[in-house]
Amino acid sequence: MKAFRFGFFGCFGVLAAGAVLIGVLVLVVALGSGGDDEPRVVSSPAAGQTTTGVEATGGDEAGEPLGARQNPAPIGTALEAGGWVVKVEEVVPDATEQVLAENMFNDPPAEGRQFLMARVTVQYAGDEEPVTLIGAPFEFSLFGSRGVEYTRFDDSCGVVPDELDFFKELYKGGAVSGNLCWSVPSDEVGSLLLRVRIGAIRTHEMWFALR
Repeated sequence: MKAFRFGFFGCFGVLAAGAVLIGVLVLVVALGSGGDDEPRVVSSPAAGQTTTGVEATGGDEAGEPLGARQNPAPIGTALEAGGWVVKVEEVVPDATEQVLAENMFNDPPAEGRQFLMARVTVQYAGDEEPVTLIGAPFEFSLFGSRGVEYTRFDDSCGVVPDELDFFKELYKGGAVSGNLCWSVPSDEVGSLLLRVRIGAIRTHEMWFALR
């Protein structure tokens, strides 16, 4: 009986260990599958609207899809990935005066920096309802010639005029528009790209030009 009892609980131990192993494998597979889906072009800017010289309908000469880091989408191009459609509507390379005028407690950017502000529209095209940008979650970062990430938190502008609402609930087809802002080195403004990352485990990325 004693041997049976140990064997019985031993079986449970083996089953528990197996369940943990399966869970780990599932997590590894999920993490490894992130970012596999390429962004899809939903709409292109009107003729003459883009100033980047990049065609908004396909890949570049190296075969990189539009929306990849090596082939960022021009302003006015709508890309879809992971059930979300994102479009950069407008960019203000130096929005320092606008941001400082928005709130008297906003601090000016550090010496050699300026506030860059981009207006974006995000539309939900998935089936899980309702959803929010903060729950997706969404991450908006800038990268320039230095190859260093600039985030809205570490490189905050303070209170931003008409800021994008991350907490508004959206059903399929619903969209929100608003401004995002970063404090960036002035000498990098011309090289900055916007990376939009969606999701925590299975991630999707879209890259946009800002000029």
